[in-house]
Amino acid sequence: MNLDLDSDLYVKSHVPSESVIHFLEKTLPQLGWIRRDEDVVMDVGCGPGRVTIDLILPVFPRLKKLLAIDLLSSMVNIARKHNPHPIVQYEVADIEDWSTMDHWEGQMTKVKNPKWCHFFNEIDTVVPDSHCKQHDALYYKEILAKIGFEILHLKEENITDVLPSDEDYITTCVRRTPSVSVVPERLFTSVCVLVPHVPMDRRDEFQEDLFQEILQLNGRDSNGLPFHAGKIIELVVKKN
Repeated sequence: MNLDLDSDLYVKSHVPSESVIHFLEKTLPQLGWIRRDEDVVMDVGCGPGRVTIDLILPVFPRLKKLLAIDLLSSMVNIARKHNPHPIVQYEVADIEDWSTMDHWEGQMTKVKNPKWCHFFNEIDTVVPDSHCKQHDALYYKEILAKIGFEILHLKEENITDVLPSDEDYITTCVRRTPSVSVVPERLFTSVCVLVPHVPMDRRDEFQEDLFQEILQLNGRDSNGLPFHAGKIIELVVKKN
């Protein structure tokens, strides 16, 4: 799958949500994921590598190897340059394309992917079925059970990402509170598959329209700040 997303913009904007941090720092250790000495872990969608190094690597103190993959070569290049580590190997690969993955078959003991991202080339199918039907955690549990996976952990949580002020939403300023994760608005632009198709002289207008659409769909929080509401589904499974 060919995507032309703005990796540099994403790097400046991305802040992992509190749910992702809690999942990596609390949930996985509670499930005993730090006990094995010879783990070979795959991080799917590693991006620029900050989460790989700062959050995933500490979960496995006796890790043998961490293979971090991303669909975008620009992301992998940034990760290799700014977040290198002796046991971390950054590679370009598409988890949906087995031809880019088959040479690692049988080598992984654990795979991490806290993201639910689906990108399609056809504009008519750019919104995944799961988004339209709003499947809950039990839906995915049943699918995984049918194909032979044992469910070790299942959690569903609604989260709120608060954006900066209307005037400053394009900056990388972020605000944090104990219960709310914060993402700058330009993050939405950096991962929007339509941006590369917008002429350069119209992108500011497109960015403003994107913000207004998010505002219309979600509204504002009690402090008057625009926010984006979403749902996090955590699943830890084991192949029987």
